[in-house]
Amino acid sequence: MGENMPITNIKVSNFKSFKNIDIDLNNFCLLIGANVAGKTNFISFLEFLNDIVRANIELAIYKQGGIKFLRNLSLKEEALSFSITIKKDLSFPIAKTDESQKIKKILGIDLFELDYELTIDFINNSQDWKINEEEIIFRGNMYETDFSSNNTKQIGSNDLKHHKKGKTEPFLFKLRNDGNDVDYNLENNTFGIKKENIIHPPTINSIYKIPNVNKSKQSILTVLNKLPMYLMFENMNFFDLDPKKCKRVNVMDDRFPQLGVDGGNLPIIVQNLIKDEENKRKLLNLINYLLPTVKEIKIENVVNNVTFKIKEEYSDEFILSYFLSDGTANIVALYFNQNEFISIEEPDRNIPPKLISNIVGMMDEVARKKQVIITTHNPEVLKYVDDNNIYLISRDKEGFSNISKPVDNEELKSFLDEELGIEDLFIDDLLDLGKV
Repeated sequence: MGENMPITNIKVSNFKSFKNIDIDLNNFCLLIGANVAGKTNFISFLEFLNDIVRANIELAIYKQGGIKFLRNLSLKEEALSFSITIKKDLSFPIAKTDESQKIKKILGIDLFELDYELTIDFINNSQDWKINEEEIIFRGNMYETDFSSNNTKQIGSNDLKHHKKGKTEPFLFKLRNDGNDVDYNLENNTFGIKKENIIHPPTINSIYKIPNVNKSKQSILTVLNKLPMYLMFENMNFFDLDPKKCKRVNVMDDRFPQLGVDGGNLPIIVQNLIKDEENKRKLLNLINYLLPTVKEIKIENVVNNVTFKIKEEYSDEFILSYFLSDGTANIVALYFNQNEFISIEEPDRNIPPKLISNIVGMMDEVARKKQVIITTHNPEVLKYVDDNNIYLISRDKEGFSNISKPVDNEELKSFLDEELGIEDLFIDDLLDLGKV
């Protein structure tokens, strides 16, 4: 098991092609299935959650095409609901105060799990909607420290771990939005801390007490951008790398420091990376793992345009290399990315079959510290992925998408016992065996 596993469980009802799903996720997840099975819709759900945090719920709905395309067209009368469980190590200090608001001591909080639930009602079969219920539950441990400070911002997570003293008690904090008001409550409060010390009332009031604001359309995730817990939802990156755009010559532009969704700014990102000798060494080693003949890489600027050049072991001359960008985009997305969740749709596009095993190996390595979710319909990829990390998305007879692990399907075990691989069953369209 990896050091980090952000999303451990997802439950969704009435989102796009999904009627009801309940699935546990691993650090490394490979989503397979035929075209229009629902792989992209599953990724869209995760993007929807991320957009709620980065912007707001109204914009998140708009980016999915509006209410009409957010919910399943066959389930118009039903609410959209989902829950997501995240495991994450996160420590931060809380100042405990007395009645005069003078700080008495600093408590440490170690969070290890978070549950988020949201239900959206659709009004009178129209394009209107409202939040029916929303809740976030934080689970962890609370403990005393030997700090006594007027500024908790000066205390880092490592400081807390080295200054524990006394007892440790369970920490359970709930934030709830019923579409009209927000309530928050601290349970298991043996330390006698006030809930206001965790979320100061003006933090919530700044959003939910504004006149003329429709409170049924304000997510409490918006509140989290003022809290340490916010990082649990924010650190997500989604890529749908376009091989043609990765190859194109770029106009010089430093406004976007991270690789774009389609990889279109890849030469610029690489140009910035190789300015640092350590990053250049790391990047070249990773490229050399895919293409052993490549011995040097550089970015050339010509009339404000940026493109790749490489030097191979056969020559001392640098030559233009458009094929290099295919694997390089995956390398940059995986290894030069600070976020803890990475999704890449069909990373095997335009990758020669002999390099697929290396690309998958890189993803498996990165998934030891991050969560990596990829999609494919290429059976070649399945050969190099642990069966327990493979998830099948398929349509049932009613047209709803379902997600399952083939290794958990009792009907398939006899085939797998015969040393057939999941890739063989996928090619022969047998992975749906036993499903209705």
